[in-house]
Amino acid sequence: MKRLFLFPILVMILVSIVSCVKEPNDNPGSETSNSITIGKYDGMTVMTFDSIHWEYEWNNLIDTYQASFDINHDGSPDFYLETVATTSFEGSDDDPKDHFDVVIFSDYSDYFEFHNEIIKTIVYTEEDTTIVHTDSIPLIYIEVVHHCELATESEQPESYSNTVLFQHNKGDVLDNNDKFLGGSCDLIKFNRDYNLSYYSETEGAYIYESDITATWDCLNFPIGEEFYIGFKHTDKDKEHLGWIKLIIEPDSNGILLARPLETAYQE
Repeated sequence: MKRLFLFPILVMILVSIVSCVKEPNDNPGSETSNSITIGKYDGMTVMTFDSIHWEYEWNNLIDTYQASFDINHDGSPDFYLETVATTSFEGSDDDPKDHFDVVIFSDYSDYFEFHNEIIKTIVYTEEDTTIVHTDSIPLIYIEVVHHCELATESEQPESYSNTVLFQHNKGDVLDNNDKFLGGSCDLIKFNRDYNLSYYSETEGAYIYESDITATWDCLNFPIGEEFYIGFKHTDKDKEHLGWIKLIIEPDSNGILLARPLETAYQE
């Protein structure tokens, strides 16, 4: 009974960690079929970026780097790139170890949306329910390990849907009837250990402690390689398609940043 109390909560946390944050679109704009070819410049306004201004913020052991981009020249940022670098001290020598989360997002998620897809991953669970009596209080320890592996059609048990950005190649066709999603989406989410504790009076005087180990490699975009993501921007009820050509690589200080090489916006 004690394991049934905690496991659904842990599964819900695991499922919610990696995803795009969906925002409803109340302004669908034109429904006219329209498409572009990634990397083809006919009818597109193209921007390249020789340098990028990164806003920097430091808070305890967390460093945040953020840059905004206005690609339709209306004076308002269309999308942002952000890296959150977290420093933890692990091991007996207290050597620093950096973790980087890299995201792309838009403030105007109803109007600027990214092309996405749904993929399935598998979560494996390992539980140690040995009861340890500490100060006469039963302690139940549960460990959940999320191995990031892509699920096949036959692997239905413990497979979960994740909404992720669609990684495009040059020559792909992007259509305004494709699936688009606003908000914030992960480009890089590094492996992490999560330490959680629960206490339940309804289940008796038990303390629940748990560790979650999450491995996200199969959902990360490549490092050091160029790739494209597609977008749709609704402006005054007219839909504009486009792409962002990106590369993710460390800067001179070792901070992992996503840098746009080129944007193309449908005229």
